[in-house]
Amino acid sequence: MADEESLYQFLAFDGNGRQKKGQVRARNDAQAHARAAGEGVTVVQLKRLPSGQAQSKNLASRREQIALLRQLAMMVEARVDVMQALDAMRIGAPSPAIRNAIQAASVDLRSGKPLGACLKTAIPGIPSNVLALINAGEAGGCLADTLHHAIQQLEAEERITSSIKSALIYPVFLSIAGLLAALIMLTFVIPRFASIVGDSRDQLDGLSQFIFMLGDLAQLTYGIVPVGLIIILVLFLTSSLSKQSPMLRHILTQHLPWLRTISLHRERERWCRIMAYALFARIAIVEAVHLASAGLGDLALRERSSAAVRELRLGARVSDATASIGLLDDTQISLVRAGEDSGGLAEMFRKIAVESEINLQENLKRATVVLEQTVIVAVAMFVGLIVYGLISSLTSVYETIGQ
Repeated sequence: MADEESLYQFLAFDGNGRQKKGQVRARNDAQAHARAAGEGVTVVQLKRLPSGQAQSKNLASRREQIALLRQLAMMVEARVDVMQALDAMRIGAPSPAIRNAIQAASVDLRSGKPLGACLKTAIPGIPSNVLALINAGEAGGCLADTLHHAIQQLEAEERITSSIKSALIYPVFLSIAGLLAALIMLTFVIPRFASIVGDSRDQLDGLSQFIFMLGDLAQLTYGIVPVGLIIILVLFLTSSLSKQSPMLRHILTQHLPWLRTISLHRERERWCRIMAYALFARIAIVEAVHLASAGLGDLALRERSSAAVRELRLGARVSDATASIGLLDDTQISLVRAGEDSGGLAEMFRKIAVESEINLQENLKRATVVLEQTVIVAVAMFVGLIVYGLISSLTSVYETIGQ
């Protein structure tokens, strides 16, 4: 992995003797020292950061990526030299880490590296398929248009991700509120009932004894166990949405039909949108399918998409190769076939992407309603069981006293 760059933290002094701290990306210590010294300072300390720490400190958020690319696109469209554009981006960078990354990218650009590789350094965390799209646009002489397409792709990603997160906020809030209500009952209410029941707990039914046992556990642990359950729930939902948990997402999408439908629309929208922008940027169809395949999250779809690339190289029609992926339905395949015959393939893929995003939003709304009702019923049943157990225990005590 000789070409892999690491993040370095440096301590330096400028010409006026003022201390300066910063970060640069480089392949080795010598290159890191040269890039840090390139800012006109004297480097006195250089430290390579661990890969995990580097990623967490230096990744640009999706909104930062969009803002930086939009700034670059406007300057390229105004025929500003790319080197001058990077310098302007560095001055207006949203954070010191991004500022140092752009500085390192400027050094790479002066050494002759492609713009896509430089942007990978300048805007850490930008998707690889977007960088490949920019590289193809630069090679095809339509960099400004390609940058605008890349921005639209990132905006679509951000829009859909925000919709998914917004759809989960209310169900998660309901779940946490219900668990907290149950926690309060278990920790403060049930112990009072337990003192009333006293030694008669052995005569209660199984449900009442279980409720009192949960109350004892919550009181002895000061609510740590129930709070732990809430934390586990939040971590589970967070990890299921994380890009670092593809296996968990795969399991959930395979066993939850509504989530599988949402995932299919999501993958279809992403694939078709990248195909449309790649073809608009005059990228060859084989390379466009390869770029779109890199954006897929489902491994099975990615493998079938790679097989479609091989079919295209052997002379297959675009519609037939697309159908073999299994991502589009019959109606959409017919649209691709019509676009292929009429020369409007890019526009057809764009329309399918827009339609898929609309379907995704509608499925999200339906899934949110179902999820909200499910959570409400589950919380009500849980709290209701606690109340029923308490009433049942008091009834048993009163019956014992009456006898």
